[in-house]
Amino acid sequence: MYGDEILKEAEAAGLGEPESDGKVYSLEVSPAMRLLDELSDQGELQWVPAEPALVNAEPEFERMTGTYLDVSRRAIHLNARQQQSGFTAWIFYPAPVEPLGSR
Repeated sequence: MYGDEILKEAEAAGLGEPESDGKVYSLEVSPAMRLLDELSDQGELQWVPAEPALVNAEPEFERMTGTYLDVSRRAIHLNARQQQSGFTAWIFYPAPVEPLGSR
């Protein structure tokens, strides 16, 4: 769907051609987080955005839905392009369109 680059990246990541689970997934994004070295006053681990200046607005990307394989291939492609640019501010991932357990 998005070209040979995505297929090559998916193969390198070990994604095969599994049978569809019959669910529809959407391409989602959330800020990449990193763990601070210190604990909070309450002894909790502290997470902060990996690139704070870049998480004020969600990045523009082509929305899609499809099988887990199709959406995960696109997520791998977007994550790889971002890392090749020298930063990781966002994590792209597939998420079920219909929440699990709802019916």
